[in-house]
Amino acid sequence: MRGCLPLVLWAVGLCPTVALALPETRITAAPPLYTKQREATFTFNSPTSGVTFECSFDGSDYTPCVSPKSYSALADGRHNFLVRAVDATGVDTTPARYPWTIDNVAPSVQITQPAKDEGVGSRAPIIKGKVEDPFSTVRVFVDEELAGSVEAEADGDWILETSLNLANGPHTVSAEATDPAGNVGARSSSIPFSVDTEPPETNIVEGPPSIHYSGVAVFIFESPSGATNFECQLDDAADFTACAAAQLYTNLAEGSHSLKVRAKDSAGNVDPSPSVHQWSVSLQAASAPDLLEPADGAVVDTEFPVISGRTQAQRLVAVYIDDVKSGVALADESGAWSFRPTAPLKEGEHKLNVGSLDASGNTLEPRSATRSFSVSLGGCAASGAQPLLPLMGLVLLAMRRRRS
Repeated sequence: MRGCLPLVLWAVGLCPTVALALPETRITAAPPLYTKQREATFTFNSPTSGVTFECSFDGSDYTPCVSPKSYSALADGRHNFLVRAVDATGVDTTPARYPWTIDNVAPSVQITQPAKDEGVGSRAPIIKGKVEDPFSTVRVFVDEELAGSVEAEADGDWILETSLNLANGPHTVSAEATDPAGNVGARSSSIPFSVDTEPPETNIVEGPPSIHYSGVAVFIFESPSGATNFECQLDDAADFTACAAAQLYTNLAEGSHSLKVRAKDSAGNVDPSPSVHQWSVSLQAASAPDLLEPADGAVVDTEFPVISGRTQAQRLVAVYIDDVKSGVALADESGAWSFRPTAPLKEGEHKLNVGSLDASGNTLEPRSATRSFSVSLGGCAASGAQPLLPLMGLVLLAMRRRRS
């Protein structure tokens, strides 16, 4: 038996339901994704015969339309066109959609690398920048000659790896951009930079003597090439690290030490042959530091008396007042040291002695002989606490004495 017997099958509920296919829609012609044109024309059709169409523009309600469909006097910005086919079975539930952008504003471009007056250490520098319009084509000019072009990323960033062979010396870089709609922006201002591929030289101006009686070492570096940055490698350190032109090392262990230093210029070039300084640290005090002032039995008229003496060069000296460690002084290259208490001393008699420090900050024996002195203010107390000279300040003072 063919077909469906309505009476019987209806009675048992077995008549099948037939699903009818909805119409489909496709756009066959549209404006470019980015354009300067304020008019747009779309053509569209459907593989299903006997359909009509409805169109929506920038979120408007669907209204009947025919192909081709045109729009005019459109504003700059992003737009959306949707079209759907309609027939007796229903409406296309997946309308054809076309987004595009109208842009009549020229893009502006900026260069972020190299910075103004920056030195670069390559004859083929990498140029970086940013442009307002994503996917713009950026043309880069070095010394007013085209150095290359590159397409910006989605965030507007761009990087051009040049194949130039620039001479050492001053140069300029500028750029211009064309956005995807074809607008050409103005050339950016020229940024001056320089190419420097010559490595700097390094000199160690000052360092500890070959046999050094201190766990503290002071170095002064310079570069005849004018570099002001330095990198140091002390003893068995894994690599060079940044260090200052006046570099201080503390807590050096007894034994042999070696310091390598290399200059690094603003272009990133480093000295390929670092300067080397070698010395030995001996922390066993052969004798106690000399205590010169105040003299034994002296009377001072200040709560902050100057205490001074001599010892081995750059030796750390611990000062004990009334058997309490009051502070530490650093001897200069000549062995001279001085100290001023940071807390005011009471009037009356005080006991004083000094001793050398080892790398761990322990006071070595022997200490100097204990002497006494007295504070007598004569009824007029000193005003204000004296400033604390930190260890680095003492180092700088020692360096000034050395260089004077």
